[in-house]
Order: sequence, then structure tokens, then C-alpha cells
Amino acid sequence: WTLTTAYAINDAGQIVGAGRFGPTDRHEYAVLLNPLPIPGQSNPPPVVTLLAPTNNSAFASGTTLSLLASASVQFGSVTDVDFYASAQLLASVPSPPYQFDWTNVPAGNYQITAVARDSLGRQQSSAPVSVVAAAPSPAAPRVAILGAATPAENGDLQYKLRTTLLLRGVDVIPVTTNDPVPTLAQLLPYDAVLVYDSQPFDSPAGLGDLLADYENAGRGVVVALYAEDASKSPLGGRLLADDYVPWAKSIDNFGHSLTLVTTLTGHPILAGIGSFTGGQYTYYQQNVSLAPGTVPVAKWSNGQMLVAVRQVGNSRLVGLNLFPVSSDAQGGQGWQATTDGARLIANALAWAAGTPSETVTLTTESNVVNYLPGQDVVLDVGVTNLTTAPARVDLYANNALLTTLTASPFTYTWLHPALGNYTTLAVATDAQGNLLASAPLPVTVDSRLTIQLVAPTNGVVVNYQSNLLMQASVTDLDAPITQVDFFIDGNQLIGRVTNAPYMLSWRAAYIGTFPLDAVATDTLGASHATPPITITVTNYNPNAAIRTAWIGGTGDWLAAANWSNGVPRAQDTAWIDDGGTAQLAVGSGAATNLTIGLNATGAVVQTTGNLTVEQSLMLGENSGSSGFYELDGPGQLTSAQLFLGGAGSGNFVQRGGTNLITIDLIMAWNSGGQSLYELDGGQIVAAQETIGGMQTAEFDQNGGTNAVQGLEVGGSGPSVTGLYRLNGGLLRAVVERIGAQYYPLVAYLVQTGGVHQVSQELYVG
Repeated sequence: WTLTTAYAINDAGQIVGAGRFGPTDRHEYAVLLNPLPIPGQSNPPPVVTLLAPTNNSAFASGTTLSLLASASVQFGSVTDVDFYASAQLLASVPSPPYQFDWTNVPAGNYQITAVARDSLGRQQSSAPVSVVAAAPSPAAPRVAILGAATPAENGDLQYKLRTTLLLRGVDVIPVTTNDPVPTLAQLLPYDAVLVYDSQPFDSPAGLGDLLADYENAGRGVVVALYAEDASKSPLGGRLLADDYVPWAKSIDNFGHSLTLVTTLTGHPILAGIGSFTGGQYTYYQQNVSLAPGTVPVAKWSNGQMLVAVRQVGNSRLVGLNLFPVSSDAQGGQGWQATTDGARLIANALAWAAGTPSETVTLTTESNVVNYLPGQDVVLDVGVTNLTTAPARVDLYANNALLTTLTASPFTYTWLHPALGNYTTLAVATDAQGNLLASAPLPVTVDSRLTIQLVAPTNGVVVNYQSNLLMQASVTDLDAPITQVDFFIDGNQLIGRVTNAPYMLSWRAAYIGTFPLDAVATDTLGASHATPPITITVTNYNPNAAIRTAWIGGTGDWLAAANWSNGVPRAQDTAWIDDGGTAQLAVGSGAATNLTIGLNATGAVVQTTGNLTVEQSLMLGENSGSSGFYELDGPGQLTSAQLFLGGAGSGNFVQRGGTNLITIDLIMAWNSGGQSLYELDGGQIVAAQETIGGMQTAEFDQNGGTNAVQGLEVGGSGPSVTGLYRLNGGLLRAVVERIGAQYYPLVAYLVQTGGVHQVSQELYVG
């Protein structure tokens, strides 16, 4: 058939539509008409409305402004919508939704409009909307984020800080694996830096040395999670060895939606904070030990430290006991983005960037620092250059408050302190809540007990696993010596000698730079420590621990070429994250920690042989990751802890062999985690199994034997669903709990076959 033009005509004989006329694929006649303007009647242009932003709104320059418009037309169709900022075309959007994100907006005042065009060539502009992209004050500090984290995490923190308008510039300097440690020259243009990590630092010791030099130059440092988390990969070097931190290393823990509780009212870091709430899982370092001179500013609602400040020389330090990424990027583990977390972190950086000229000095009467038992210690505090007189002066000894002085002269008599070594400190607070601390002053009450390190010398460098001679010289005029203890890294006891000569040989067991000191104790209970020296242990020994990543696609676990740093050994940390599959078909494999699916995907297929993971085996650690493990044949897998689904997905299929878990199996142990364990054959021997630690998990047993001391279906987190399907095989538990004790959750154990034995206790609900 030949197509012809077709018209639609109304009762007045006017053409009101036009189209094409011809056969359809079923050989029928059809016409499709498009609306046309009606002669002599109004044919309005497009209707366009700017939905976002709102009129007279303000936002931070350098951030993103989202533009959104609606557009429609009575005749024809909308062909595009153009967005303008003060007559400058930003973007042309051809189809709905008509939206555009204007990134890195320069500072200024703008008139935002949207212009819609239709298929008949007509156009219409929306009503203008006024917005202001505000810039921070030229006097505001310039800061950098030293983040060992993902680009999304660093980007979220950078964006949130920029929106506060409290900082003149916020740059990101990645410091994770394969990112070189920046130089001091690179950092000095910044007034303060924030350091945090969710991934390993490339060089914890090198970065620690750099930050110590940065503080010596008078710059400020904010330390956030997990930079001092002893259970992760904390900072090292002189930052810790020379005490440039607000608190000592400790391990992390978490609470649920914890909130800020003010400790020091009026401190500038708390300015403008209406509310602050951590994530659904609020992580923090637990039971932190404050360094001398560190003053608490705020705590979490469970009593754990949240914010603390310290001054070392001309440098200001802030401890932020929080993970600084918001819930927008981190979900339930980030602070709630609707609260004032960005303001809190920006305030901390602004305070750290300050360079006060005020000074507080702490001295003793006649500058005596060594006392005999029964003597009083007179402490004098001098304050200079404060803009206002101190509202109070707090005196501390070993971080314990001695007294608070509220009027000049700021002098205190400490009545006959007990035997021991003390670090005293004065902290002045002015009327505005600003804090200023003195340098720590050591005071010793020790019955004339003295000790000196004879060997090694300060700064000595030794090889890993080599022997290092340590010797101390001790004098006590009052009582016999009971022992001399040698410590590395502050509190790690490496040897004790009870008789002269006080010397020992230590086999260097750690790699890095550490402080070393010795402590002598006599029969009266008096003790005295040497000033710490620094030793460095270098990694020359092939038996030292390494980190190695799978790079071999699908291949043999025991082939060195398949690993970035060689086949992992029992002391090594390994991960498979390139989408590849490591196959163990013969022989034995090992690692201290093994992660399958760190940020991407990975798999292990074990058909025979043995694999031993000394500590933790993790499948699907971070959000978006996926890990898979298949155990088949006569082989054995041994691990202390098996985690299936951190914030990602973890699946384990066992068709044979033995899975020996000496501590616990935790399925879906973190927010966002998903996990499935399928047992078709072989046996599991475990001390503890938790099906659904923090998220939903499913265990399907179709055969084989699951022998477990303690089985918990439902875990211990809120809103968890735990499901155990027993379709075949033998489930044998000593103690079994279906449903957690404290949280609302759903837990099932569904048995359609097999044998279920509980030898002692069974709890349901």
C-alpha cells in the first residue's frame, strides 16, 4: 500500500490533526493523528516550573546544586528544557525527568531559570529563583583529609565539611595502600588535617612520623576512627612513640544510635551543635586512656569518650572518637546525616587550626621534682596572654583531677603524695570556654630510687628476629630491688629481671619503630622508670609477616605467580578481591587472616588438601562485595572465626570434608550483610554458630553433620531474621537458642528431615 497523509477535521471544517494513513501489519487501515493548533483559538506555549532549588536559598560554594523542573505542552511535545544561571546556559535536558546537578558551584548570587521548548518551535521560561552560593571567610582555615578509605567515603566527608562554610578549603589526600605518604612540604599549606581510616594505611609508621613533624611545625591534627584502633592497622612511628596523640590505642566497640553528651560546656568545638547522633551501629574506641593534658569535651550517651582536646607545644590536637563518614555514604555505620555531625567535625578542625599565643606554665616550689615519702608538693600555675582571666584552673596527676582553682594565685599544696611517678598538668579555661594546657611536669616520690638504661643506645636499628641486649643500672638508697621490667611500645612487657646485673637479650619480634624503657621496683613498692628511647626493627627476615593479594584469575592457590606478594603463609594476611577463584586441590595453604571479597568479589574452591586460617576468614566484608567458598572432597578447612557477610554477601557451600571453627561462625555479622551456608555433606565442628548476627541469614542443612557447642539462630542484633532449615543429616548441639535474648527479631528452625539432638539446653524465644 502507498502511505498518504490523513487529516482530522472538526464540525467547523477546521483541521485539528494530521498523520499518516496506511495498512497495519494485519492488513487493516489505520491512522495516527498528532494534535495541531486550532485556527483562531489560543495555542499556549509550554508550561515550565522550577521545582528545585527553592527561592532565596543559600548553600556552600564548591558544592553541588540540584536543579529540577517540570514541563508540559497542550499541542505538540516538549523537546528539551534548558537550565540557566544568570543567563548562562548550564545544561539542556531532552527528556524527563528534567534535572541537572550543577557541581562545584562558584561563590556568588544567581538567578536560576528553566526554559522549555516544544515541537512547534515555541518556548517559555520559568519564574526566576534566587540562590546564593556562599563562600567561607578568607580567614577560615584550610584543611586536608588524610583518608585511608574509599573514594565515596572521602568524598562524603569532604562534601559535608564544605557545606558548613567554616573552612576555606577542604582537600582529600588518600593515604591507603599504594598511596605514597605525602611530604611535610605538601602538608604545611594546610592549617590542620584530619586522619582516619577504613582500610589499611600504606605506611602507618611513615604517616605517624609525618604527623609528628607536622605538629612540631605548629599545625593542628584531628584523629578519628580507626586511626588509633589497636584491632585494625593503627598509626605508628613518632606520633605514638613521642606521645603526639590525644589518647592511647585501644580496640573498637559499638552501641546503637548513641548521642552526644556535653562534658565541657561552652567549648568552641560544640558551638552550633543542636544534636548529634551516631549511626544505628555507633562505633568508637572503648575505654580510651587519655594522654597527659588531654581534656574531655563530650562523651557518647553510654559514657564512652567522644571528643577530647590537647595542646602539645604550639599544636592543637583533637580526638574524635567516631567514624567521620555520614549515613549518606555509610548507611547504619555512619553518623546520622540529619544531625550536626558535619558542624562538629568542622569545628574540631577549626579549633585544631588555631595557633594560640597564650601560655600556661606549671612549676613546683623551687623547681624540685623529686620528693621523699611524706613530703608535700607545692604546684604553681602561671597564665600569660589570655584575652580574659581564667575562669578556673584544673590540676591533674596521672589524668586524675587533683583540684580546681577559681581565683589567683593559682597555687596548690599537694599533701604527701604516695610513692610513685606522676605526670602533673595544669589546664586553664577562660570565660569563653577556651582551654589551654601546660606542658606535662613529672613529679617523683620514690625514696631515692633511680634507674638508667645502659643498653641499647637511643635510635639503634636492629634486624627482625635478631637479638638485642638490654641492660639497666639501678640505685636505691632505701630498699632492695625486687625487679626490673623492660617495656616496648609503652606497655608491652618484653622481659623481667629480678637480680643484678639487670640485663636480658630480647629477640626482636615486632617490625617498626618503638619506644623502649625500663622500670625498677623495690621492696617498699616504690618504682621508677627510665626516659624512653627509640629502637627500630627492620624487616629483612623472609619469615616476617606480609600482605598479599590474589591476582591470578582462576588458578592454583599454591602458585606464587597468582599472588601479588607470593603465596601466603601462616603469619601473612591475604585477600581475594579481583573476581578470581583460588583453587586448592592438593597440599596445604595458610594465612593469619583471609578475606574473600573485600570491596569486590572473590572465591575459593577447595576440593582436597588443608587450609588453615589462624584468625579470621571473612566472606564479603564491605558494602557491595561478595565472597564464595566451596569445600568438597576429603580436605579440611580450619579457622578461628568464620564471618559470612560483613556489609557484603557471603556464601559457603560444603559438600564434603571438615570445616573446623575453633571460636565462632557468624553469619551476616554487620549492617547490610547477607549470608547463606549450604551443608550437603561432610562435617562442621564449631564452638559457636550465630545464624544472623546483625542481618538476615539462612543455614540450609541437607546432609552431613553439624556438631556445635552453642547454636544461636537470630543472633543479637535488632530486626534480624535467622533461619535454619534441617532437611537432612545430623544437627547436634550442646546449647541451642532460637531467638535472641534482648532484641526483637524473627528466628526459625524448620526441620523437614534429618536428626536434631540437643544434649543440654534448648531455648525458644
